[in-house]
Amino acid sequence: MTGSVISKAGKLFKRARAIHEIAANTKAETIITILEEANFPALVAHRIWRISGKLIISTHNNSKAYSPVYKMLIRWLYPVADLIITVSKELSQNVGSIIPEAKDRVLTIYNPIDINAINELKSVALDTELHKKLDSKFNFVSVGRLSEQKNYPVTLKVFAKLRQEFPHTQLVIIGGGSNKEVLKKMAADLGLAESVLLLGHCQNPFAILSRCQAFILNSLYEGFGIALVEAMSLGLPAIASNCDFGPREILNKDFGQPSIYGGIGDFGILVPVNNEDKLLAAMKQLVTDQGLRAELKNKGMRRAREFDINRIIQAWHKLV
Repeated sequence: MTGSVISKAGKLFKRARAIHEIAANTKAETIITILEEANFPALVAHRIWRISGKLIISTHNNSKAYSPVYKMLIRWLYPVADLIITVSKELSQNVGSIIPEAKDRVLTIYNPIDINAINELKSVALDTELHKKLDSKFNFVSVGRLSEQKNYPVTLKVFAKLRQEFPHTQLVIIGGGSNKEVLKKMAADLGLAESVLLLGHCQNPFAILSRCQAFILNSLYEGFGIALVEAMSLGLPAIASNCDFGPREILNKDFGQPSIYGGIGDFGILVPVNNEDKLLAAMKQLVTDQGLRAELKNKGMRRAREFDINRIIQAWHKLV
């Protein structure tokens, strides 16, 4: 254990020195780092050598995802940055609560999606067998790592109940991870071996998403929820858990109002975290209500355009 900590500290210092040397040699006016693997070395370099130029770091993760060591490093290092960018307003509030002395330097710039690229990729032909499987069903789709955070066991249990009433439905899960075999066994135990498609990591998920009928993000926590926005850009009506942070900010104009923390929001359906009954009701609603699906499709596509890369990049330009 001690050797592992020393090794990681050594790698961190080595990366910090490399960043310091690059900054010194290039006389960089602005350095931008994204995610902690890049943020921490840059911040260490800034703390030790006071690297030239403005240091802007960007964090995408909810603090629930961090180990105690990571949280300690955040408290020690983040205040060194000139600006701290997060990907949702509530995440900004979360980061500000961890480092109150630097909260006035915490700003929000949403994660971008490239709508033009997504629209090109969605038309790519699928494998014939997969195309047939998707063509014959009402497909709910989820995208994300097969991790505890994404709460797939609850999604599977709820889908098993849905299938009893709507046997033409199918659940498609796109994403890799160590829990694949566990989820595969759970699906089989629930009698869902033929109606749950665990597709693993896909280079082009958009060709699959575009052939599905509804999207589910049933996470325990998020930092933003970019898969939700990508699905909305393709016209999929969306159900998302009302978790911290991101989904309620994406699906509602005024995410700070408690009255809209559940039910049909401005751009999709929010359900309480880990509430199987509410998730089941939302899924039934999308299966049976074609008018609602059409309404959320149009509203979701309009909302997704607000996160297009051509808009988001303008916010970054203002910083540098």
